[in-house]
Amino acid sequence: MKKSLSAIFYSLLLIFSVTSRAEFPSQPLANLGNLAALLANPGKSYVEEELYDPNGRIFSNLPVQDSARGETADQLARLLSGGSEPLRQRLVVNFLKNRDRFMQNLSSNNYVANDMGVAYAVSFVLFWELASNGELTQSASDKAAKFLVHRFRSTNKEYANITLEDKAKAYDWLITAPVAIATLIMAYEKAGRGQEVKMLRDASASMFVNAFKIPHDMLEISESGELHLDSEKVLAYQKRHALDR
Repeated sequence: MKKSLSAIFYSLLLIFSVTSRAEFPSQPLANLGNLAALLANPGKSYVEEELYDPNGRIFSNLPVQDSARGETADQLARLLSGGSEPLRQRLVVNFLKNRDRFMQNLSSNNYVANDMGVAYAVSFVLFWELASNGELTQSASDKAAKFLVHRFRSTNKEYANITLEDKAKAYDWLITAPVAIATLIMAYEKAGRGQEVKMLRDASASMFVNAFKIPHDMLEISESGELHLDSEKVLAYQKRHALDR
């Protein structure tokens, strides 16, 4: 989805300092079931019209409030600022500015921004691109995102049992974290600092598996936007690493 949404990152002016041993925490996400199982069983009754709300926007019908806005930005800024309060404040401002532009871009691309399925889908695609050092075309990323949004529609029952606070925290992480990491990667690539770029891509890979319980390199998003994985291998990996709970 970077091709269609990454224009929001290009105005970054600051180059941030990140230590090579920095560890990026992942927000415990709302449990919407085993994503590997959802992807492995796409079903034969896919009807694209089901993706759209009454106003014609793409959604999963899993509404969420943006009441935790800023929590993830502050968490990452504290990690990256090394105790410098002025730097922490600048990081928060830049992360939230790019986050807001990202959400505006989602709306402009006909997505319902305050929707958990949409947040999962765009975060999934963005983190996969960051970890894989790949870039999908706009049509491929949109097709992958729409498929993921559709799959998450089947999790309504699980979603109803999650507290509003936990939904909001998970949503904030899903929207903010990939935006912040992509912002940093683009800044370091522009500065020619390959070591930091590698560290951030490795962090993206870790956050991907922590968030979605699937190693990014066990999944392929094709040039046409189709998702491919060996479900038996992924489910076996999840069992070995206690990710199937």
